[in-house]
Amino acid sequence: SDAGVGYGLGYSVAEDRLCDLMDAVLTVRGERARFLGADKASSYGLNNLRSDLFQKWFNDDDAVARHLAAQSPTIAEMLRGYAAGVNRYLRDKGSSARRDACRDAAWVRPIAVQDLARLTRWQGVGLGIGSNAAIVAVTTAAPPAGAGQARATEPQVALSPGAAERAAAFDEAPVDALSSNAAAFGRLASANGSGLLFANPHLPSFGSSRLSLLHVTRPGHYDVLGSAFVGMPFPTVGFNRHLAYTGTISQSQHLSYFALRLAPGNPLAYLVDGRVEAMKPRTLRVEAAGPDGRPEVRQHTIYETRYGPVFALPGRYAWTRERAFAIRDANSENPNLLNQLESYARSRDVAELHAAQLRLLGNSWLIVTAADDRGQAYHGNLTPVPRITDDMLARCVDTEFRPQLAEVGTYPPKPAAVVVLDGSRSDCSWSEHADAPRRGIFAGSELPRLLREDFVQNSNDSSWYTNPAAPLTGFAQVVSRERIPVWWRTSMGLRGIAERLQGGDGKPGNKMDAAALQALFYSFRVLAAEQHLDAILAACTPPWAAAAVPEAELERACAILRRWDRRADLDSRGYLLFERLWLALVGEAGLFEPFDAQRPLRTDQRLRSDDATRTRLRTLIADAVKSMRDSGIALDARLADTQYFAFGDRPIAWPGGPENTGIYNRVDAAPWPGAQPGRRRVVGGPTHVQIVGFGPDGPVNLSLLPIGQATDPARSPHRDDQAALFAEKQLVRFPFSAAEIAADAARVTVELQE
Repeated sequence: SDAGVGYGLGYSVAEDRLCDLMDAVLTVRGERARFLGADKASSYGLNNLRSDLFQKWFNDDDAVARHLAAQSPTIAEMLRGYAAGVNRYLRDKGSSARRDACRDAAWVRPIAVQDLARLTRWQGVGLGIGSNAAIVAVTTAAPPAGAGQARATEPQVALSPGAAERAAAFDEAPVDALSSNAAAFGRLASANGSGLLFANPHLPSFGSSRLSLLHVTRPGHYDVLGSAFVGMPFPTVGFNRHLAYTGTISQSQHLSYFALRLAPGNPLAYLVDGRVEAMKPRTLRVEAAGPDGRPEVRQHTIYETRYGPVFALPGRYAWTRERAFAIRDANSENPNLLNQLESYARSRDVAELHAAQLRLLGNSWLIVTAADDRGQAYHGNLTPVPRITDDMLARCVDTEFRPQLAEVGTYPPKPAAVVVLDGSRSDCSWSEHADAPRRGIFAGSELPRLLREDFVQNSNDSSWYTNPAAPLTGFAQVVSRERIPVWWRTSMGLRGIAERLQGGDGKPGNKMDAAALQALFYSFRVLAAEQHLDAILAACTPPWAAAAVPEAELERACAILRRWDRRADLDSRGYLLFERLWLALVGEAGLFEPFDAQRPLRTDQRLRSDDATRTRLRTLIADAVKSMRDSGIALDARLADTQYFAFGDRPIAWPGGPENTGIYNRVDAAPWPGAQPGRRRVVGGPTHVQIVGFGPDGPVNLSLLPIGQATDPARSPHRDDQAALFAEKQLVRFPFSAAEIAADAARVTVELQE
């Protein structure tokens, strides 16, 4: 039964990731401050009290009940079983035998279906109103002093020191973007004439957004293997017998702000078409552990408008006596995320998948890339996007907020790049379309999709250059931008695909297969070096002007760069020096030729060749050498000696580097306290890779979950094995068919009855 499938899934997730699941449930219940302290923060860096206030508002009982009522019978039963399976594990095993952070924790308690609904709702808005910055802005918003607020009967929540400044800084700073790569190949491009999918999500390696593998099977109904967040009964990245699919984060806009013109003399009311509308106060109360450990009640009032809650940030988004701002997120009103994942699991080809997308528009913020055994490749950027037409941008965005429109829909995204509509006019509300499944969003027929027999790809750019031979154009700006620079990872992926399909990669033939995709994934080619290192080396000559390092050291640095293999492999000598140089250089737009929309790829970009550019390059080279020396890193240091994945008990050297060097397989790393000089720890990278093709006997996969499946070292001595396989550039075949599972020597069967 569906409930039985959910039961086994919940039990197994509790075995592997009990603490992650319990921590997520504690969050969505709004109980972090009660158990962990009001002044502490989650693993995501959000203050517990702020988190609790938001969850009490966003995930109230009525919203959760509406969400559950919208679930399909299959999802409803699976969630019921999932909660029962988790609770069975707690009864059977508890947490006392674990070595995790939640060992014997009071907050490890049985869960309910409502908790899973809350978790799904939060996951759906995690990049919007549920992000840290938005939560701080909503839960700290307060009317200007003297606005006639009612006297509090419990302690009001004070703005923690520095919170406003941090929120304002976040509003201005670039996002350290989540990222993923995807490509699908059809019958004209794949080696065997069937579909072929490459999936490579890069998501957090901790907490509830950390992917776990799951194989969900109910004979005659669904049989799908892939990865998902905790609490989800179906994969977000996966494959069945006929279809493989994955997701990349879309740059479509999923929220907007509304500028409110306040009623004269009343900052708790606003004008719409000249009529006064009162804000609706909702006073939220949460329990928090007091200084003596005893619980005390804290409260805060959130003010709601017809658009959404009022938020405030110091500066341009301040709540004054004349103006305030509200935020509306389309995914707040989206109950179909799990229903959409069920539809993917059941689809037999990309046509069925696309039809389900059109019907539900439930995928919160992921572009879907898919391939089927009929040889079709599919791109579908169908998510809940506010129906803000370009005409509305022209007439509903005030002059003050027009400059930020230039960044809307670009990658990497910037938090300040948000559409701010005129909330004093009803004709500036999100518009309607008769075919949309919910009010205020674009219909699926108005969103980008592409079906090809050669290939489609996406690496978080807009849909425009999904396939350069068939650019996707004519969409609203908030949906998909065009004629803008294509980002580094996309450019590297397109170069690798073109080389293979044109027979230019030095290997026989000109068709794509699993081996070629594995080679691309593990190549760690540095596109910035392929494109620009020759020009940099041309400037790597005297005169060095007033360099801060000896000329002999600069000449040695140039020699190292000339010998470097232009990759970020473990044994590459020169990559770390180039990375320091490039990350400084790439931020100086004046060193590059102007952007040409007819040649939008980074492979078309050129450094200027004038004397001023060469002089500046020499200075940047000298600065990079000094930076390496000051950090205690040898100029020819290897990544094998400096960069480690250390989620488990043993550090494992990992290749790779940041995406704006043009590395397709992004790996981010940073120093950590107590580390030796020059050492850095991986903080982000590939969380799952899945290459799926189709043969006469069904799907054939090469896969890896580099971050591992289990989080409790007592649960699995093999927790770090896949991280080691990543360092060795290996992939493995996950058993899918009944015969493959039966032949797995490591198989362990657990039978549960209740």
